[in-house]
Amino acid sequence: MSIMTNALLLPNWIVTDALIDDDGVYQIAASPKHPPVYCSKCDRQSELSPIGTKPLKCVDAPVHGRQTFVTITLTRYQCGTCRGTFWESVGDFHPKRRMAHRCVRYIQNKSLLIPNTHVAEEVGVDESTVRRISNEHADALNAQHRRELRAPRLMGMDETTLAGSMRAVFVNLEDGWPFELLANHKSATIENFLLNLPGYKDVEVVTMDLFGPYRQIVEAVMPQAAIVADKWHVTKMANEAMTQARLKCQKTLQENERLELVRCRGLFQVRHKKLSAAQQLSLDGWLRNYDGLREPYWIKEAFFSVWDHASRESARVALHNWRASIPDDLEELFKKAINASVEWENEILNFFSYNRLTNAVVERRNKDFKAIQRQGSNNDFETIRNRALFGKPAGRKKAEYLAKLKAWRETNPTCVTCSQPFDEAAEESVKKAASHPLTPRSFTIGYKECHACLQAEEDWWKFGWKANAEEMNIRYQAMQAAKEAAESEGS
Repeated sequence: MSIMTNALLLPNWIVTDALIDDDGVYQIAASPKHPPVYCSKCDRQSELSPIGTKPLKCVDAPVHGRQTFVTITLTRYQCGTCRGTFWESVGDFHPKRRMAHRCVRYIQNKSLLIPNTHVAEEVGVDESTVRRISNEHADALNAQHRRELRAPRLMGMDETTLAGSMRAVFVNLEDGWPFELLANHKSATIENFLLNLPGYKDVEVVTMDLFGPYRQIVEAVMPQAAIVADKWHVTKMANEAMTQARLKCQKTLQENERLELVRCRGLFQVRHKKLSAAQQLSLDGWLRNYDGLREPYWIKEAFFSVWDHASRESARVALHNWRASIPDDLEELFKKAINASVEWENEILNFFSYNRLTNAVVERRNKDFKAIQRQGSNNDFETIRNRALFGKPAGRKKAEYLAKLKAWRETNPTCVTCSQPFDEAAEESVKKAASHPLTPRSFTIGYKECHACLQAEEDWWKFGWKANAEEMNIRYQAMQAAKEAAESEGS
């Protein structure tokens, strides 16, 4: 089945044939468009004589979801000066791997998003080839990452299990993406990493769960940084206490009531104000009839309401009042929450002083790391780390692009007419090179207008209005002729 012969879309090559074979693979034949001018042996411009050709089959990036192979016809030349012979170069194709440079880039990018076996199947090469290319690319990215790594202003810390071991995770809370994953979560490893992290003295806030060693490390290495205890890790202790109270109450119920309470267990974990009217009615029935559920539930709700306050001081008062309001017989049930609220009180209240930051973004990234791990059963930690740090799906690429564009717009003026940013230096050079100064029009006084809009406006005043007037005159004459024709037909 033949297809268009310009399917290669490389300007320096002539496509002589292109078809889809019986396996649904693109087979393209091509040859260089321009013969060489310089001898690669003596590096001088001379008369080159073709003395032979050979075919070379190369792999290209997939097109329309199909594997693509290109058979290149290479010519051997002899130099008229040094009499040396050489094969013409193939600039758009890798000289050693026998594949297009864009195919190498495709493998490099795809290997950071999906397993190597999937990439090999898409491209049509061995998995070992993909693995070698991806490893070389990962080494280059890691070298660049080490050169450019710098501590963020807002940092999130956590740990997660990857490839059978606990790993320390560090996330930039401003853009929501990880900037490092460590091979373990030992205190010595984390402390050494932070001490060697450029800009660690500029970190302002660190969010974390209630893990004491993390707090000790941050206080020792970055005493200037405020520590914020993650809201979810604190409030879940009250939910765990509520679950224990519900399980204790279930043991005292008959079979049908116990099963009904099990079905309604989710209502006890949700804030009362977030329940629907029907759910509140069902929950209130349980709370009115069973003291073992009523008191723990409203103690749990009071604990959650601490985070509803707008200021640090009011939250501190509410937290103290909550601890004082717990009856003696329920202190053991809420012991974990009470102890955490005392031991981590300053870090909990920092939530209100630092823009209500949480570790939610870090927990979200932990799920992404787990998803990467599930993609391949044999993924080691280095593979997971490379894909987590350097793999950029469309959403991440778009977010990074918009962030760079926003930063660039903030430092460059915007044209009042076309609303596009422009470089002041370039506009000034255009202005100086012009035969006459580009003076702003009266309606742009106090604003800036780019050279292109000024030129378009000037051209319109010179020629555009005449063309518009002529066009309007032609339209008017056509309308009048049509009107007269209609009147003559009616008469």
